[in-house]
Formats: sequence, C-alpha cells, structure tokens
Amino acid sequence: MYLEQTGPIYDNTLRFHVRGDSDKKEAQERKLVVRDAVLRYVKEDVYRADSAQELKQNLAEKTEEIAQVAANASDGKPVRVYFTKERFPIRHYGTAIFPAGEYQALRVDIGKAAGHNWWCAFYPNLCYTPEKNFTLSESGKKQWKKITELTQRKWMKKTKHYFTKLKKFLPYWAKRSV
Repeated sequence: MYLEQTGPIYDNTLRFHVRGDSDKKEAQERKLVVRDAVLRYVKEDVYRADSAQELKQNLAEKTEEIAQVAANASDGKPVRVYFTKERFPIRHYGTAIFPAGEYQALRVDIGKAAGHNWWCAFYPNLCYTPEKNFTLSESGKKQWKKITELTQRKWMKKTKHYFTKLKKFLPYWAKRSV
C-alpha cells in the first residue's frame, strides 16, 4: 500500500510552483521577482485559510488577478497561471517532510517555462525564501498539525481494516502450510 493512495497529505496540501522562462540568469532572476509578487498578493488568503480546499477556492476566484500580478512582475514575458495536479519530489521544510507524490498546485509558467523552477507549500503555510533561515509560522504549525493528525487517523483506520482481514485468513493459511 502506498502513502500516495491513502495519505490525506496529498489532498490536504496546496503547493505553489513557479517555472522560469529559461535557465539564463535574467530569466531566473525574473522568476524570483514573479514569485515574490505572487506571494505578497496571496499572503492574507494563505494565512486565513482553514484548509487546502478553501485556499484553492479563494485563489481560483482570483486567478485573473494573480495572473495580472505575475504579468506585471514578469518584465513583459507572457505568464500562465493555473491549477494542476503534478508530481513533486520529496521536500524537507525544517522538521516537516513532504513525501514525493502528486499534489494540487497553483502553477505560474513564465514564457516557455523551460527553466529551473521554484516551489513551496501554500497550505500548510510553509512558503519561504531560501536566503532566510527557515521558520514555520504559527499558522503553518497549526495547519501542519491538522494534516498530520488526519494522516495518522486515516492510516490507523486502513491498518485496522487490513489487520482484521488478515486475522480472518490466518487460520486458512496456517492449515495450508502444514
């Protein structure tokens, strides 16, 4: 059984993903400017959200405005802002670990979106800039606790279900192996 199939972390997380136009220095710098502009614009929504679904709904209602903010910061490069479900590698945010898997994401593509990318988690609130020391905000701590508790409850429920099935078949397997 894979965590991706049972773990609510994937459905209770909203990631933010910005893809640069290219790997040229100017394009990578522009990506960070766009990132910062979008992070500033959505900050209050991120802090107020009680769930990833609520945040996604609030941001979906502002997609055009987010696209305009990104376009203003992109120095004339076209931008595309949209929600997607995409695969992310494992990521450590201090003591919080996001396993590799498919997550919901607000994605911003700049130009050809062929350059290095940058990502973080909007929900729980774990977005940060690498130049600063990482600290989990109070709202991020509460959101992270909520998600991990959900994950543990769901995992325990699934595990109990499989052990109940296993106990039912153990006598049958024991007789067959003798």
